[in-house]
Amino acid sequence: MKRLEGTGKLRIWKAKYAGSDAGTVVVAIEYPSLTSLATDDKKTAADPAMGAWIRGLDKMRKSVSDSLYSESRP
Repeated sequence: MKRLEGTGKLRIWKAKYAGSDAGTVVVAIEYPSLTSLATDDKKTAADPAMGAWIRGLDKMRKSVSDSLYSESRP
């Protein structure tokens, strides 16, 4: 992501009080805007090295979901 000058901020959490899912690692990329997300998505999709890296990750992880969340503010 740094090499591609991505604007996303990597966030990682490990589930602690999650019953049988305790120890699960959650990884998210936080973007400042949907425009930034779209720009970075195009960059990563077009990059052969990034594609190879993602395929390598698939051998050691189980992707549970691919979601888009927004923060709710009072």
